[in-house]
Amino acid sequence: MLKHVLKIDSQKAIFIAFILFFSYKSWYAMLRVGKFQFTKLASILLIYAFVFLGAYLSKKVRSKLIIFAGVFVLCASAFFITYLLHPNYGWWFFHNADYGIFNSVFYPTAGIYAFLFVLMCDDPEDMRKGLKIVAYIMLIYAVYQLVPVIQRGGTWNNISKTGLQVNQSTHSLGFGYRTVMCSVVFFEEFLQTKKKRFLLLSMTSLLAVLVYGGRGCLLVFILYLILRYLIHKKGITKKDVLILGLALIIIGLNELGIIKSVIGSICDFAGLSNIRTVEMFLDGTMFEDNARSIIWSMAIEMIKTGGIFGRGVYGDRLVIGNYYSWGYSHNIFLEMMVSFGVIGLILIILLIWKIWKYFRNETDNRWKNIFVIFLCLSCQLLVSDSFWYNSWFWGSLALLYKYKLRSKIRK
Repeated sequence: MLKHVLKIDSQKAIFIAFILFFSYKSWYAMLRVGKFQFTKLASILLIYAFVFLGAYLSKKVRSKLIIFAGVFVLCASAFFITYLLHPNYGWWFFHNADYGIFNSVFYPTAGIYAFLFVLMCDDPEDMRKGLKIVAYIMLIYAVYQLVPVIQRGGTWNNISKTGLQVNQSTHSLGFGYRTVMCSVVFFEEFLQTKKKRFLLLSMTSLLAVLVYGGRGCLLVFILYLILRYLIHKKGITKKDVLILGLALIIIGLNELGIIKSVIGSICDFAGLSNIRTVEMFLDGTMFEDNARSIIWSMAIEMIKTGGIFGRGVYGDRLVIGNYYSWGYSHNIFLEMMVSFGVIGLILIILLIWKIWKYFRNETDNRWKNIFVIFLCLSCQLLVSDSFWYNSWFWGSLALLYKYKLRSKIRK
């Protein structure tokens, strides 16, 4: 009945579910304060109605659900075993309002479910179109967020997940990472279609990140440009030599202080001198780590004392959580090694090896370009966030798994 009423097939149902999932935080935030008053239950039902419709219409989608069920059980087992060995983790697992596992890990719109939504998409063109629509939705949400921020004179009220804690700041990492996704996706569209409107949208999004997002968010776009260029490069050309020469000249001018002087003058003229990222660049604090070195040193000490199998998942929360409310290590490699010890190190090496093999062996550039987007958006895990929460990381894992499936079919 749904098939005939909605007039969609399994592929379209999954396409809609993909868009709804990856843009969830944006459209839900806008609808819950509007006249529709969307509840969390209604929003989740909306997303998964299309998932189960796709599964009803396609045996292939049902097989993907079974694969994801295995991933889900594996993740749940890691938490269950950790709790058996470390019952003192109970507060972080079950009672922490912001980062408890039922709020941040196993909630139906949390990061690990991205594995399912990427796994279900079998057409790279559909995924690219889906990401473009997600970027449009996130851009609308960015404008929606910026209006009150500009009215307050550029001050953000950063609210915790529970809404119980509000911190005022001149920047928002959440805004920055969502908006840099728009910049990356629109730039990819520009490269694919050569339409200037996508370049304009990309640069506008990037400017918003520069002004209102954290400086770490810019790392995503820089890595995207580098990686996107390298994977399509065939040999060393005159263009490569020119780019390298320009980079060396810029580095030299920067050492002489000329770059800072020029940028400072331009920013003064444009009225951008009070932007946090610009100020940090001009006063030489751009690459200060904002206490990350302290967090990382605590994580390294936990690795040294955690034993061969580590401290279990969320093992870093008990120590780092005493000083910072989020509790995680702000680095995916440190968090994996704190959690799983030697097994974590093996997983890291295996992950890097699989990424290398993917870029070396993947013959379909459409899938390769999508993987670059997901991988670069995952790179925030090098300096922020936890891999348990990050949708782009789990989406990257799904793309690696899909490549493995396609390789078997080709063989």
